[in-house]
Amino acid sequence: MVKLWWSFYFSMNLKYNSRMEELAHITEADLGLKTPSDKPNNRKKLDVRILLENEKGEVCVVKSLKKNYIQIPGGGVEDGETLEEAAKRETREEVGYVITDLKPLGYVIEERYGLTDDNAEKSFVFVAKAGKNVGTDLTEEEKEEGFTPVWMTVDEARKTIEKKDRELENTSQDKKSYNGTFANRRDLISIRFFADLKGVTRQ
Repeated sequence: MVKLWWSFYFSMNLKYNSRMEELAHITEADLGLKTPSDKPNNRKKLDVRILLENEKGEVCVVKSLKKNYIQIPGGGVEDGETLEEAAKRETREEVGYVITDLKPLGYVIEERYGLTDDNAEKSFVFVAKAGKNVGTDLTEEEKEEGFTPVWMTVDEARKTIEKKDRELENTSQDKKSYNGTFANRRDLISIRFFADLKGVTRQ
């Protein structure tokens, strides 16, 4: 059913579907999370994530000042949006930049059966260049968390996300964020793939 739903959506995004490869398929077992015995069969969610580069080759991440984590900017694809439109909107909203030279990197599948509204996510990861800074348009929840755009070297971003992933691996299930654990692993896979593609060495 998941494949059928995504295949229908792909008909709107054929130019990206034909050029994207699967970077990873993440399950709850991969993250040390328990899978409900009665899996829900609810809405499937499509996301976009954007690895935004500046002229220095740095990437822009979103930092939560309240909870002290970083994530690759992005979010859900709205009804009627193409992947390209969603990537442009999410980048502008979360980090305040108009993007140029948008290119597909790949996609990550997440089986999130512990959720009540969505039980699968497919995140399409893009690479783009930063254009004009027009300011962010954050939600109230994002403002409360202190979402702030931060530029990092690719190696610095990779190390920061790797450190968080190790912390989560050593955290008991009842104390770790379900969504946060999935999101961090997705971002880790994405930034590692990007770093390897660019030939970024570890410092």
